[in-house]
Amino acid sequence: MADTKDPVRQLFEVAIYAPIGLMLLARRELPALTAAGKTRVESQITLAKFIGRIAVTRGTQELKRRLDAVEARRRGDGSVVDTEATEATDATDATNVFVHVPPPESVTSLPDAIVAAVVAAEIASEIASETTAGSADPLPIDGYDSLAASQVVTRLVTLTPNELDAIHAHELSHRNRRTILGKISQLQAR
Repeated sequence: MADTKDPVRQLFEVAIYAPIGLMLLARRELPALTAAGKTRVESQITLAKFIGRIAVTRGTQELKRRLDAVEARRRGDGSVVDTEATEATDATDATNVFVHVPPPESVTSLPDAIVAAVVAAEIASEIASETTAGSADPLPIDGYDSLAASQVVTRLVTLTPNELDAIHAHELSHRNRRTILGKISQLQAR
């Protein structure tokens, strides 16, 4: 038999019993919900503080490095160097990239200086990576240089002869790992 209730009785239950049940449940579960919320917020704040400290430290180091470079150039040739543009060069490319770094006397506060230095460093890094990305042929194994030799060896069997040649040349000019070079020789002999 179906349990059919009078609509008035259902309305009464929803209007009276549901709030009472909700209050009882909230009274019992509220401490656990509060603790979970507090833990979540505190962990987010701790993470934000940690990231902030790292950003300030890295920014301060980058600013000091750039200011030291400008000062060294200023003292080195006897002429005044334009502190509005600091030169950043990539070791693999002779292209010069000029990034705006405000001179120390125009910076109103340390946070402004840090932000300016971090932004300038990011721009220089992006430009340098864009110029070098097109010049180098990518290796057929993603993240090759960060992989252990055992991880590379297991991936070599799926490569074509041309891809094996590229890995062989790269390995010879970089880390020269015998395990990888031996496996490539073994695969090329087949």
